[in-house]
Amino acid sequence: MNIRKAVCSVVLITLIDSGSWPAYSETAPLALSIEVTDHSIGLGKDIHIAVSLKNTSSHSIRMANLSAAGSPNFEYKVDLRRLDAASSVEKEYPEKLRRNEPVAPKAFTGSITFVDLAPGETRRDDILLNTRYQIDQVGKYVVQVERELPPDLGGGVLKSNQLQLEISRQ
Repeated sequence: MNIRKAVCSVVLITLIDSGSWPAYSETAPLALSIEVTDHSIGLGKDIHIAVSLKNTSSHSIRMANLSAAGSPNFEYKVDLRRLDAASSVEKEYPEKLRRNEPVAPKAFTGSITFVDLAPGETRRDDILLNTRYQIDQVGKYVVQVERELPPDLGGGVLKSNQLQLEISRQ
């Protein structure tokens, strides 16, 4: 019995060392980044965040794109916070729903579409920050976007760069 365990262990170690064991690389198969599309951000204006999702792997990747509660690009979780931390930023209904926070039930429609990203291809999306948060104070904010990786891509959460925004009265 002990000999069988030893033989199985040696075979398993050999498979891992030889590279024939299916495994994912240390780096994520996708890269996520954000930038602001209009640098003159005034209180009450729409704030658009451009999201870039790049396939950094050597194979095509099928991604789900979600639209729900009047918010396209629902597959992204948006984190927005004030830098002065004097007050938090109130989340709007779609962001509360996205985070599974308690919300009053509302009827809404949604859809799922699938897009294939070729190796090296970048998909660009737009998130209207005002649909996710109530931005009603001037000041400095930090925003970051997250997207869950499906289990077949190793699971986990893919995070973008952090972007600093300054909201003025204009």
